[in-house]
Amino acid sequence: MTLQTESLPDLPQVDLLIEISKRLWNYEDTIAIWLGGSFGCGKADRYSDVDLRVAVRDQSLDWWKNPNVEAIFCRPAVDSTISLRTDDAVLHHVLLNNAEMYDLWVQTPERELNPEPKLIIGCRDDQFRERLAHPFAEHMLEFEDVQPIQIAQALRMYWSNHVKHEKVIHRNLTLMLRDAIYLFSGILLRLKFIQAKGKDCGIVTCPPMTIHTATPLLKILSDEYGNDLLAGMLPSTWSQADAVAAIDKLDSEIVATGRLLADKYEFDYPYELERVVLKSWKRFKQNEPLNL
Repeated sequence: MTLQTESLPDLPQVDLLIEISKRLWNYEDTIAIWLGGSFGCGKADRYSDVDLRVAVRDQSLDWWKNPNVEAIFCRPAVDSTISLRTDDAVLHHVLLNNAEMYDLWVQTPERELNPEPKLIIGCRDDQFRERLAHPFAEHMLEFEDVQPIQIAQALRMYWSNHVKHEKVIHRNLTLMLRDAIYLFSGILLRLKFIQAKGKDCGIVTCPPMTIHTATPLLKILSDEYGNDLLAGMLPSTWSQADAVAAIDKLDSEIVATGRLLADKYEFDYPYELERVVLKSWKRFKQNEPLNL
């Protein structure tokens, strides 16, 4: 039985993927080889990781929990870790010396298959092939209904933590502002998403989001507002002047969007909190000897 590689896309990863698949296929205990992730659903590009899946006979799974990685992947690995290990499966994260990343998932045939689109490379068992080929309904991205109290809490968190900018800049710890502005801009992205879609996408930072969960969300925001949504809100250099200018721009967007959502969803906007914080910020900029 030959491997089915004709459906693989014309991408730089494919030549090595085919070679690796042939090596895996030569192991007598290999029952099936398939792809998940972006390759499995036909959305891979030249930068995609390869989510390689293998089913092996039960008695050989222990060997796959500590295999000869270089023998499998045809070239040296600069990093190889196990992120999951159970009685019936193991997941290897492997970074090869050509900077290609593989997630090698090995399981027994009795284990339930992961709920994901699958591209079959080879299968020696007809019943298992039927399981692999079973239609998969791709999970649709779902967002929560807007809870006004949660928007109000996000706004209060933004303004109540704003005064920390002053001590960080005063101490000339401008690089520390990177994390703060990153988190604060995530609040704005959440508010802008609610404004556009009437749904709540939750916290827009990585973590807790991953590149996979954040991608569709950020695409929605880009389609709605363009890629310059945060223009001017992230310092071009981490000088005091640029940091202050970025905070000013972010503040103005939070004010506009927050007040709009307060009117729409009928919650109490923290006007007094905003007033006190911005008054303190104005005084800080006037009195502090900044490099502006």
